[in-house]
Amino acid sequence: MIRFSKEKMESPVKVLLKFDKKGKISDLPLVKQDDSVETVVEVALKYPRKKAVYVVNEENELIGLITIADLIRNLFSYDHKPQAHSRRILEMITAEMASEIMHKEIYFKTQTDTIGNVLFYMIKGGIYAIPIVDKEKRVLHEISLRDILRFLYKS
Repeated sequence: MIRFSKEKMESPVKVLLKFDKKGKISDLPLVKQDDSVETVVEVALKYPRKKAVYVVNEENELIGLITIADLIRNLFSYDHKPQAHSRRILEMITAEMASEIMHKEIYFKTQTDTIGNVLFYMIKGGIYAIPIVDKEKRVLHEISLRDILRFLYKS
């Protein structure tokens, strides 16, 4: 059985953040709350390995997310069997902006949270990837279970 060191599990998430040569944190699928659904689709297609697009307000604070499944349900709602309240389905069918189809209840962590804490949170919540935000709730990065496994196993 593989065991991971307590030291690694207590490392801050910050060790997983990837910076480019200019010191900028990795490129992320972000849209503004008033962007069109078409823009959300374009951004989602630009990031084929991401499972969600993050929605930010004018101050770039994280206010929601739109999963690929949400987009599909919105775009092909005529051929989708509703699994939500009919009022929510009607909102999605007529949605024109990101804010109208985004999930407002979002899960996120900060760069000071520990790897172990984030891993437990993700496993408990069935979350594959989670946004990492700063004090102002601006999205810095996205951490996936694969990122955590790579860090724990390879480093």
